[in-house]
Amino acid sequence: AVTQFLSEKSKIYYIDGSIKKPPINEPKYNELGPTNDTVASWLINAMELKITTSFTFLETVEEVWQGAKDLYGEQYNIAHMYQLAQKKGSLKKGMSSISEYLGTFETISDEMDIYAPLTTNLTKAKRQCEQDRIFEILARLPNDYEQLHSQMLMAHELPSLASVFSLLMREESRHKAMGTLKRYKMKTKILLQQALMPMLH
Repeated sequence: AVTQFLSEKSKIYYIDGSIKKPPINEPKYNELGPTNDTVASWLINAMELKITTSFTFLETVEEVWQGAKDLYGEQYNIAHMYQLAQKKGSLKKGMSSISEYLGTFETISDEMDIYAPLTTNLTKAKRQCEQDRIFEILARLPNDYEQLHSQMLMAHELPSLASVFSLLMREESRHKAMGTLKRYKMKTKILLQQALMPMLH
């Protein structure tokens, strides 16, 4: 995990800007400048290749970290986090070796940490756990719920777990009502055909 890795390396403070890259003419540049560049490269290398080109010209770790969030916005984050969770959950399929499996697992985990970093804030931690449960629910929905599934993932903010339950139950009721209406129309059509049959002969 990126945040855990940076903490172990005592480099976590580069992310929030507590430690900044000094100008090249300052004495501390030789100490902090190269370290900033190294940490920035760690973050960029943890991203998918198609994303990295947007960050290679940023100068500070803080810019790279913030840019990864700001560039795509909350809507992208939710949908992309769901895709990563799905990808992570299906890793066992098609893996040619344990080393390939572990490498891919860590790469996906690192990218997920960029969008949902580890936190000691209980409210945020609870929300992240709730998000994981919502992703599991959405992943197991039948195809009939695809429209609602997409709406949730593209929302500005992911609904609460209670809201997801409510939305799904309402959608189920709608499906049942539509099914009843469809059967009623079919029955009416059959009755009309039966009624018209003698008139056509």
